[in-house]
Amino acid sequence: MKTIGTEEHFVTDEVLTVWSRLDPLAREDSRASAPPGEMGDRLREVGDRRIAAMDDAGLDVQVISLTSPGLHNLPAGEATRLQVETNDRIAELVNARPDRFQGFATLATPAPAAAAQELERAVTKLGLNGALVFGRTGERNLDHPDNWPIFEAAASLRAPLYIHPQIPQPPVRAALYTGFDDAIDNAFATHGIGWHYESGVQFLRLALAGVFDQFPDLQVGRPSCSRMNPSGFANSSAVVATNSSLTHGIWTTSASGPLKSSSAESGSFLYCCLKPARSRNGARRAGPDSRRSAPTARSARRERAAPAGQPTRVRAVTDGHPPRVSARHIRRRPRLPGAPHRSYGRADGVVGTTPG
Repeated sequence: MKTIGTEEHFVTDEVLTVWSRLDPLAREDSRASAPPGEMGDRLREVGDRRIAAMDDAGLDVQVISLTSPGLHNLPAGEATRLQVETNDRIAELVNARPDRFQGFATLATPAPAAAAQELERAVTKLGLNGALVFGRTGERNLDHPDNWPIFEAAASLRAPLYIHPQIPQPPVRAALYTGFDDAIDNAFATHGIGWHYESGVQFLRLALAGVFDQFPDLQVGRPSCSRMNPSGFANSSAVVATNSSLTHGIWTTSASGPLKSSSAESGSFLYCCLKPARSRNGARRAGPDSRRSAPTARSARRERAAPAGQPTRVRAVTDGHPPRVSARHIRRRPRLPGAPHRSYGRADGVVGTTPG
């Protein structure tokens, strides 16, 4: 089994130059810059030094992508130009070492129609494995109708979209993540927990806005789920089930499809596939094949839900604590008279409680 890193970033000098020209408010919103020192140097280098570090870490393959915040904070024209240049560069790096690198496309979300066209080019012409997005574009959340051409293209291509965390907006950081020294404030708002709530909220907004109902073949991945409370994960499933026609709010399965192997990284990776609900006679309620009857065999259901080359189920491959919680795992327990009503979610032997 190969070990694949799904959050393996790089940056180009062209992107850094455009970031440097942003006005102060835009830069503060998304922290658009390369880190100083060795980390910044490593982001720029994709070659022998990186491969040596992969060998030292026991990492077989990196899925290369543009680092945060990508092109989400740029003017539409510049973002459209840079998405083509950046994806050509990613394809060049992959073609130079296909045994060690794969790639997620970069999309110009400020120009959604152009981003949808570029996603098709990146997948069908350049051979990239879907795209990596960073949640909101300025103040526009990922579920905004302007972004639906991107989801339509991804669904038709069976190309996964990977939601990468983005730092919360300045007002949110000021309200929730400050009050300590600068180092703790920054860590709290980013890798401590801020990143993970930010990407989780963007994912839930997709479900609540009906994106998966409109595009039942859409595949969305999001990282860092093992850092979230399992009971909160179960609550998310309940929210999605209440507000959508989906059978299961969140699935956790093995990410062995587009990346051609099990997925692992320094944190965790959850590949979320939402499945359209079925009516009592087995027909789908949404999607182009809604008039077909459901097969009787479980294997046939799995095969139709995930065509060849795509994952049938996704299991979170994490840092030792896979959070396998879904709507199916929430069990009701008998309660004593007068006891508060609660539902319990099991996650690999860990029992969490959620409000009833």
